[in-house]
Amino acid sequence: MTVRALLIGCGEPAIHAETESFAESLGVEHLERVLMPGGCWWLAEAASATSGRFRRALLGEHVPVRDALVRFIAHSRIERVVLLAHEGCDWYRHQHPGATEGARLKIAGEDIFTARDELRHIDNSGVQIEGRVYVRSGSHAGWRDLF
Repeated sequence: MTVRALLIGCGEPAIHAETESFAESLGVEHLERVLMPGGCWWLAEAASATSGRFRRALLGEHVPVRDALVRFIAHSRIERVVLLAHEGCDWYRHQHPGATEGARLKIAGEDIFTARDELRHIDNSGVQIEGRVYVRSGSHAGWRDLF
C-alpha cells in the first residue's frame, strides 16, 4: 500500500539540505511539500486568527488556510503529515527580535503543537501527525521528535 504524506516546514536555504535529507529518510513514495519561511508559523497564525468570537463571527466557518488544507488533504488522500521547525530560523528571529535563540526555538515548537491541533480540527479521521524540530547546537545536531 502506498502512503501519501505531506511535509510542512521552513523553506529557508539554511535548512534546505537537512529538510531534504529528512524527507528522503521518511521512505514515502508520494511526499508533498509545503515549504515557506516560518513553516508551521502560518498554520499556527491561522488558528489564532480564528480563535476569538468576533473573528469567528466575521469569518464564519470559512478560514482560508484551513479550507485549503481540508481540500488538499481530502483530495490528495494524505495519510501522514509531518510538521517541521528548526533552530536558527530567520523568520522567528524577525518575529521575535528580542528573544534568545532558545526562546525562539521554544516558540517554534509551540507553533508546531498549535499547527497539530489545527490539523486535528481539520481532519480527525486518523491522519497521522508528527512534529519534529532540528537542533543545530551541541554535539548531536539533528531532528528531535516532539510527538
